[in-house]
Amino acid sequence: MRYIEHRKLMIDNRTIPYELERKTVKNINLRVRPDGSVYVSANPTISLNHIEDFMTEKQQFILSNIDDIARLQQEHPPCRLEQGETLYLAGKPYTLHIEEYHFLKAGHDDTAIYMQLPTASWENKLNAYDTLLRQEASLLFTNSIQRIWPLIQPYGVPLPEFHSRFMKSRWGSCIPLKKRISLSTYLAIMPERCIDQVVLHELCHLIHPNHSKHFYALMTKLMPDWKERKETMKKYMPYCI
Repeated sequence: MRYIEHRKLMIDNRTIPYELERKTVKNINLRVRPDGSVYVSANPTISLNHIEDFMTEKQQFILSNIDDIARLQQEHPPCRLEQGETLYLAGKPYTLHIEEYHFLKAGHDDTAIYMQLPTASWENKLNAYDTLLRQEASLLFTNSIQRIWPLIQPYGVPLPEFHSRFMKSRWGSCIPLKKRISLSTYLAIMPERCIDQVVLHELCHLIHPNHSKHFYALMTKLMPDWKERKETMKKYMPYCI
């Protein structure tokens, strides 16, 4: 049985909202999502007091991550898809050019992203942006899987199905029993080394379907600089709109 609660916890005189998912897991799992929200998963047999004691022990981790994300959001406000604005694909900067056209179209050359729109409404610009990211994600994800799969293949795990969908609260997800991995289409904004980190993260869940010390030991063995790559991703959050 799985169910979700939305709760609040006072940590260091700050009220921290968090999402608690009850499901069949061995450990208490805690993460601060890319949007700054706090997520916890735990077995239904674990008491709420024990979960919140665990969160209090991890308060430095929680607060520092929340504050880092808030600072980045202040330094880099969300992009507005305006003429001349800088956007990113695979970590490379492009200048946005918007043109009138009788139907919606999006593409890029070596230096610019082009949006051709019937009208420059926010909805049309966002649809064009989403179309562009889907196009780029298809190739970027395929290339990343080809680079990273050989790292995990010796462990005897069959190549899973990969799917792309827009997700703001996580970069990827894995259903080990179904051998199915989903990647956030927003990863198309990130440098390839960051995409590779997420692909490896999800592939490692096929061996360790949790965030145990064994999971992180495998990540570190196969990609020693994965933490640095993950940290780099924060600067691209304002472009995940």
